[in-house]
Amino acid sequence: MAKQFKVDVSDEEMRAFELIVIDPDAWVDNAVRNKIRKCLIYVTEAVAKNRLGLLDPADLAEIEADLIAAGDVMKEPKNYSEDVKKKIAKLTKMKTRVVRDAEEEAGLGG
Repeated sequence: MAKQFKVDVSDEEMRAFELIVIDPDAWVDNAVRNKIRKCLIYVTEAVAKNRLGLLDPADLAEIEADLIAAGDVMKEPKNYSEDVKKKIAKLTKMKTRVVRDAEEEAGLGG
């Protein structure tokens, strides 16, 4: 399932943005995609170092099979194929920042 973002800006903010940026829609799309790319790299590297036991053994075996199939076995995590990075992110048992913040606020310390 794809996620779509919506950003509301005032008329004045948009006017200033358009004075500097030729294609605001393309700029926003690029900014979001670049941040997502960096997040995928971070998660991939965290899993590759097996920090905090982020994968079940079965999931780890599945990832290793994908790495072999993609020819990524000997590569640094940041150079894994996009499909492998996405699968790692999907299978990772890491709590999102939103969940961690909510647990902390509730005093669960999770």
